[in-house]
Amino acid sequence: MPLTTRTIAITLMIFAALSTSVSAATIKKWVDENGVTHYGTAVPPQYVDREHSELNARGIEVKRHDRAMTPEELERERAIEAMRAEQQELLEEQQARDRILLNLYRNEDDLVMARDGKIAQIESQIRLNHNEIRRLKTRLS
Repeated sequence: MPLTTRTIAITLMIFAALSTSVSAATIKKWVDENGVTHYGTAVPPQYVDREHSELNARGIEVKRHDRAMTPEELERERAIEAMRAEQQELLEEQQARDRILLNLYRNEDDLVMARDGKIAQIESQIRLNHNEIRRLKTRLS
């Protein structure tokens, strides 16, 4: 049966389409429980939770999938995230207190002067209380 130009053209187009679809597909690489490395177009279901990677047509790794975390690792990750959130909350609270101080006092000297005034007021109240105690003791005796 003689090959016509049309038949040859169709055959060439089919081969071209197949070769581009095969070369465009990524190759999957995974390691089984015995440490043997395997390659294929899809990772078997029992190895999906393990570390595996995708290679391009030249065998260069283009994407890596880490293994699934163990329950202990997930719990540790949650604890770390909770600590980060708590630290962030504490930082925001401190920044809010700092803003209040900056709004109340123009500079450090104003803050120190206000503190010293409060200390003097408290010391004065203590002296008054001591004098009152002495007065009451003399009155009782």
